[in-house]
Amino acid sequence: MKGLPVYAEVPFRFDQDKARKEIENIEESLFLEIADVWHEGEFNPARYENWMIGSIKDNQEVSHYIVKDGEKIFVPGKTNFSHSADFTWIREEPTSIHSKSVLKEGRLQLFNDLYQRAWDWRKEFQTPYLRSVINELPFEYFQKIRVIRTRGGQSLRVHRDDRPDTTYFDRGFGQMNLNICSGGVTLQFKVGDEIHRAPMTSACHFKSSYLHGVESVKEEVRYTVTVYGKQKEGAYQKALDLGSAVWDPLKNAFT
Repeated sequence: MKGLPVYAEVPFRFDQDKARKEIENIEESLFLEIADVWHEGEFNPARYENWMIGSIKDNQEVSHYIVKDGEKIFVPGKTNFSHSADFTWIREEPTSIHSKSVLKEGRLQLFNDLYQRAWDWRKEFQTPYLRSVINELPFEYFQKIRVIRTRGGQSLRVHRDDRPDTTYFDRGFGQMNLNICSGGVTLQFKVGDEIHRAPMTSACHFKSSYLHGVESVKEEVRYTVTVYGKQKEGAYQKALDLGSAVWDPLKNAFT
């Protein structure tokens, strides 16, 4: 099977304003800050040095979590990051969602072979239009679906969701992002030594196993919905605008 590029535009249109209104009606308690959990002495400034926000040397500058009695306590800093809410989960696996609980086994790794199966839509989320839009995407079934909210002045820290050599995408799984509102900034990602800026399109394919992030949002808010799942054979690849594709030159595009 032909491999996938790191990034490609998807010429997919939907009512972004209508989707935004549904997201803005989500109960605030379902959103949690995207930040690292620090245990004593765990701060590593190198984790926060990147091409967007520069060097952070003082651990008081970075928002983070500490752990107390099995719960994550948020500690705000000068550098604040995005919030997220998970639309889907594995019912019997509570670590499949971003939550305040700190379980002994830690967070579920999305790319773990044991969890390559369909996930369930959580009843807390009443977003019928957005769900219908997602159902039009070329997936056989869905796994993690997450909305990421980044308010004005906040950023999405540069990170990657797994190793860049992951076989998740090579085994027929995919990821598409829906741009609900841009906040005046775009996704940035790094392939080798080259930094790319994604255009402000309504949808794209992206391998989040590559370093990526969003600089400080310029407008009121930025909403992005990330959708993971099993590719619908043939349809997923056909949905990509390969004229806009970014490939990893160090990997064979056909493996």
